[in-house]
Amino acid sequence: MSLTLTNMNDELKSNMELDKGRVAKSENEIVVGYDFAKYLWTEKESKDFEKQINENKGNNAELKEPKGYTKDILNQTLELNVSKVDEKTGKTSEKTYDFKVVGITKKPKNDWMEDSSVFVSDAFKGEFSKFLDLSKDSESIEKSVSVYADKFDNVEQLTNDLTDAGYNVMSVTTQLQGVNTFFMVFKIGLIFVGCIAVIISAIGIFNTMTMAVTERTQEIGIMKAIGANPSIIRRMFLMESAYIGILGSVIGIIISYGVSYIVNLAVPVILESTGAGAAGELDYTFSYIPLSLVIIATVISAGVAVISGLNPARKATKTNVLTALRREL
Repeated sequence: MSLTLTNMNDELKSNMELDKGRVAKSENEIVVGYDFAKYLWTEKESKDFEKQINENKGNNAELKEPKGYTKDILNQTLELNVSKVDEKTGKTSEKTYDFKVVGITKKPKNDWMEDSSVFVSDAFKGEFSKFLDLSKDSESIEKSVSVYADKFDNVEQLTNDLTDAGYNVMSVTTQLQGVNTFFMVFKIGLIFVGCIAVIISAIGIFNTMTMAVTERTQEIGIMKAIGANPSIIRRMFLMESAYIGILGSVIGIIISYGVSYIVNLAVPVILESTGAGAAGELDYTFSYIPLSLVIIATVISAGVAVISGLNPARKATKTNVLTALRREL
């Protein structure tokens, strides 16, 4: 069990959720974790469990833990025994503090997680300091501060700023560095595949527009004969190639949103079937397509299509009128 001296109001601001009771309001009140009671073993239970460990050394037999305190621990009074050893005399002195359990935190969302924490109001720190002779700069107490960003996008910058300031920081971004590296390599692979797909698409549009110019040679000749400006003819073919690119991007976006929707429905079910968590508890978006990505994809598709159609469009403007009109229908 971990005992944490904290400011209860700050814990509420950091989204502490309670299953029962309330937060501590006085220095002799505490809030305990959801699984705290199951680790309150009697002396006999502790000895029996230790005996199991000794008997099963080297075996893979599953240890049977004691059930602990099975009654409702809310509003129960606990005794905390604190001891210290005098470095000069070697004598051990003890002191007992009484705490009343006024709140129990909610059950962790994941089945494999357990919460046996004990939250004590930081107003009680003075009592510990008097008995244990702890100075303000003592290294006997591990000090930590929880800092919360207003949104996830700012977590990485906040982590970097605190690290630069000399703090030992643990955050979601530091824990996900390995995962982010994997996905970065994965993204580079996807970009490579995407570039190949764009090149193939550009060749396809170029061939399509070249065939279109060839098949419409006589139409181009008639347009030029009646006074059509070469820039208008070029613009017509460029608009046609841009239309092909935009239409292709729209179809691709619709398919992408469909796949994304299916992924967000299927992944929680798969994780539930593998025992990684209940589908109702996985409140995550596994696949997300931002609007900016849609706009960028559309612009790139239209741009590649226009570039692919430049040469065929220029070829159309250079068509000889007499040669074009001589062609049979």
